[in-house]
Amino acid sequence: MEVVALNNDIANVFGKNLLKERQKKKLSQRAFAELCSMTNGDISKMENGKVNVTLKTVAHLANALEIPYYTLLKP
Repeated sequence: MEVVALNNDIANVFGKNLLKERQKKKLSQRAFAELCSMTNGDISKMENGKVNVTLKTVAHLANALEIPYYTLLKP
């Protein structure tokens, strides 16, 4: 199992995974944001590792993408 440093690395890993999974579903940031009842600015900040999201947010985003929540957290 790979260990992620606890500084900004986990936010960056999450952001890259979120971007990849959103693009797999062929959703624009705006369309995905609307699906999640968020702003596209919120999605952009998450995808760029600029915010620390809660576990509830991770679950909410994963549900919107119809994927297991841990997919967004895997290094």
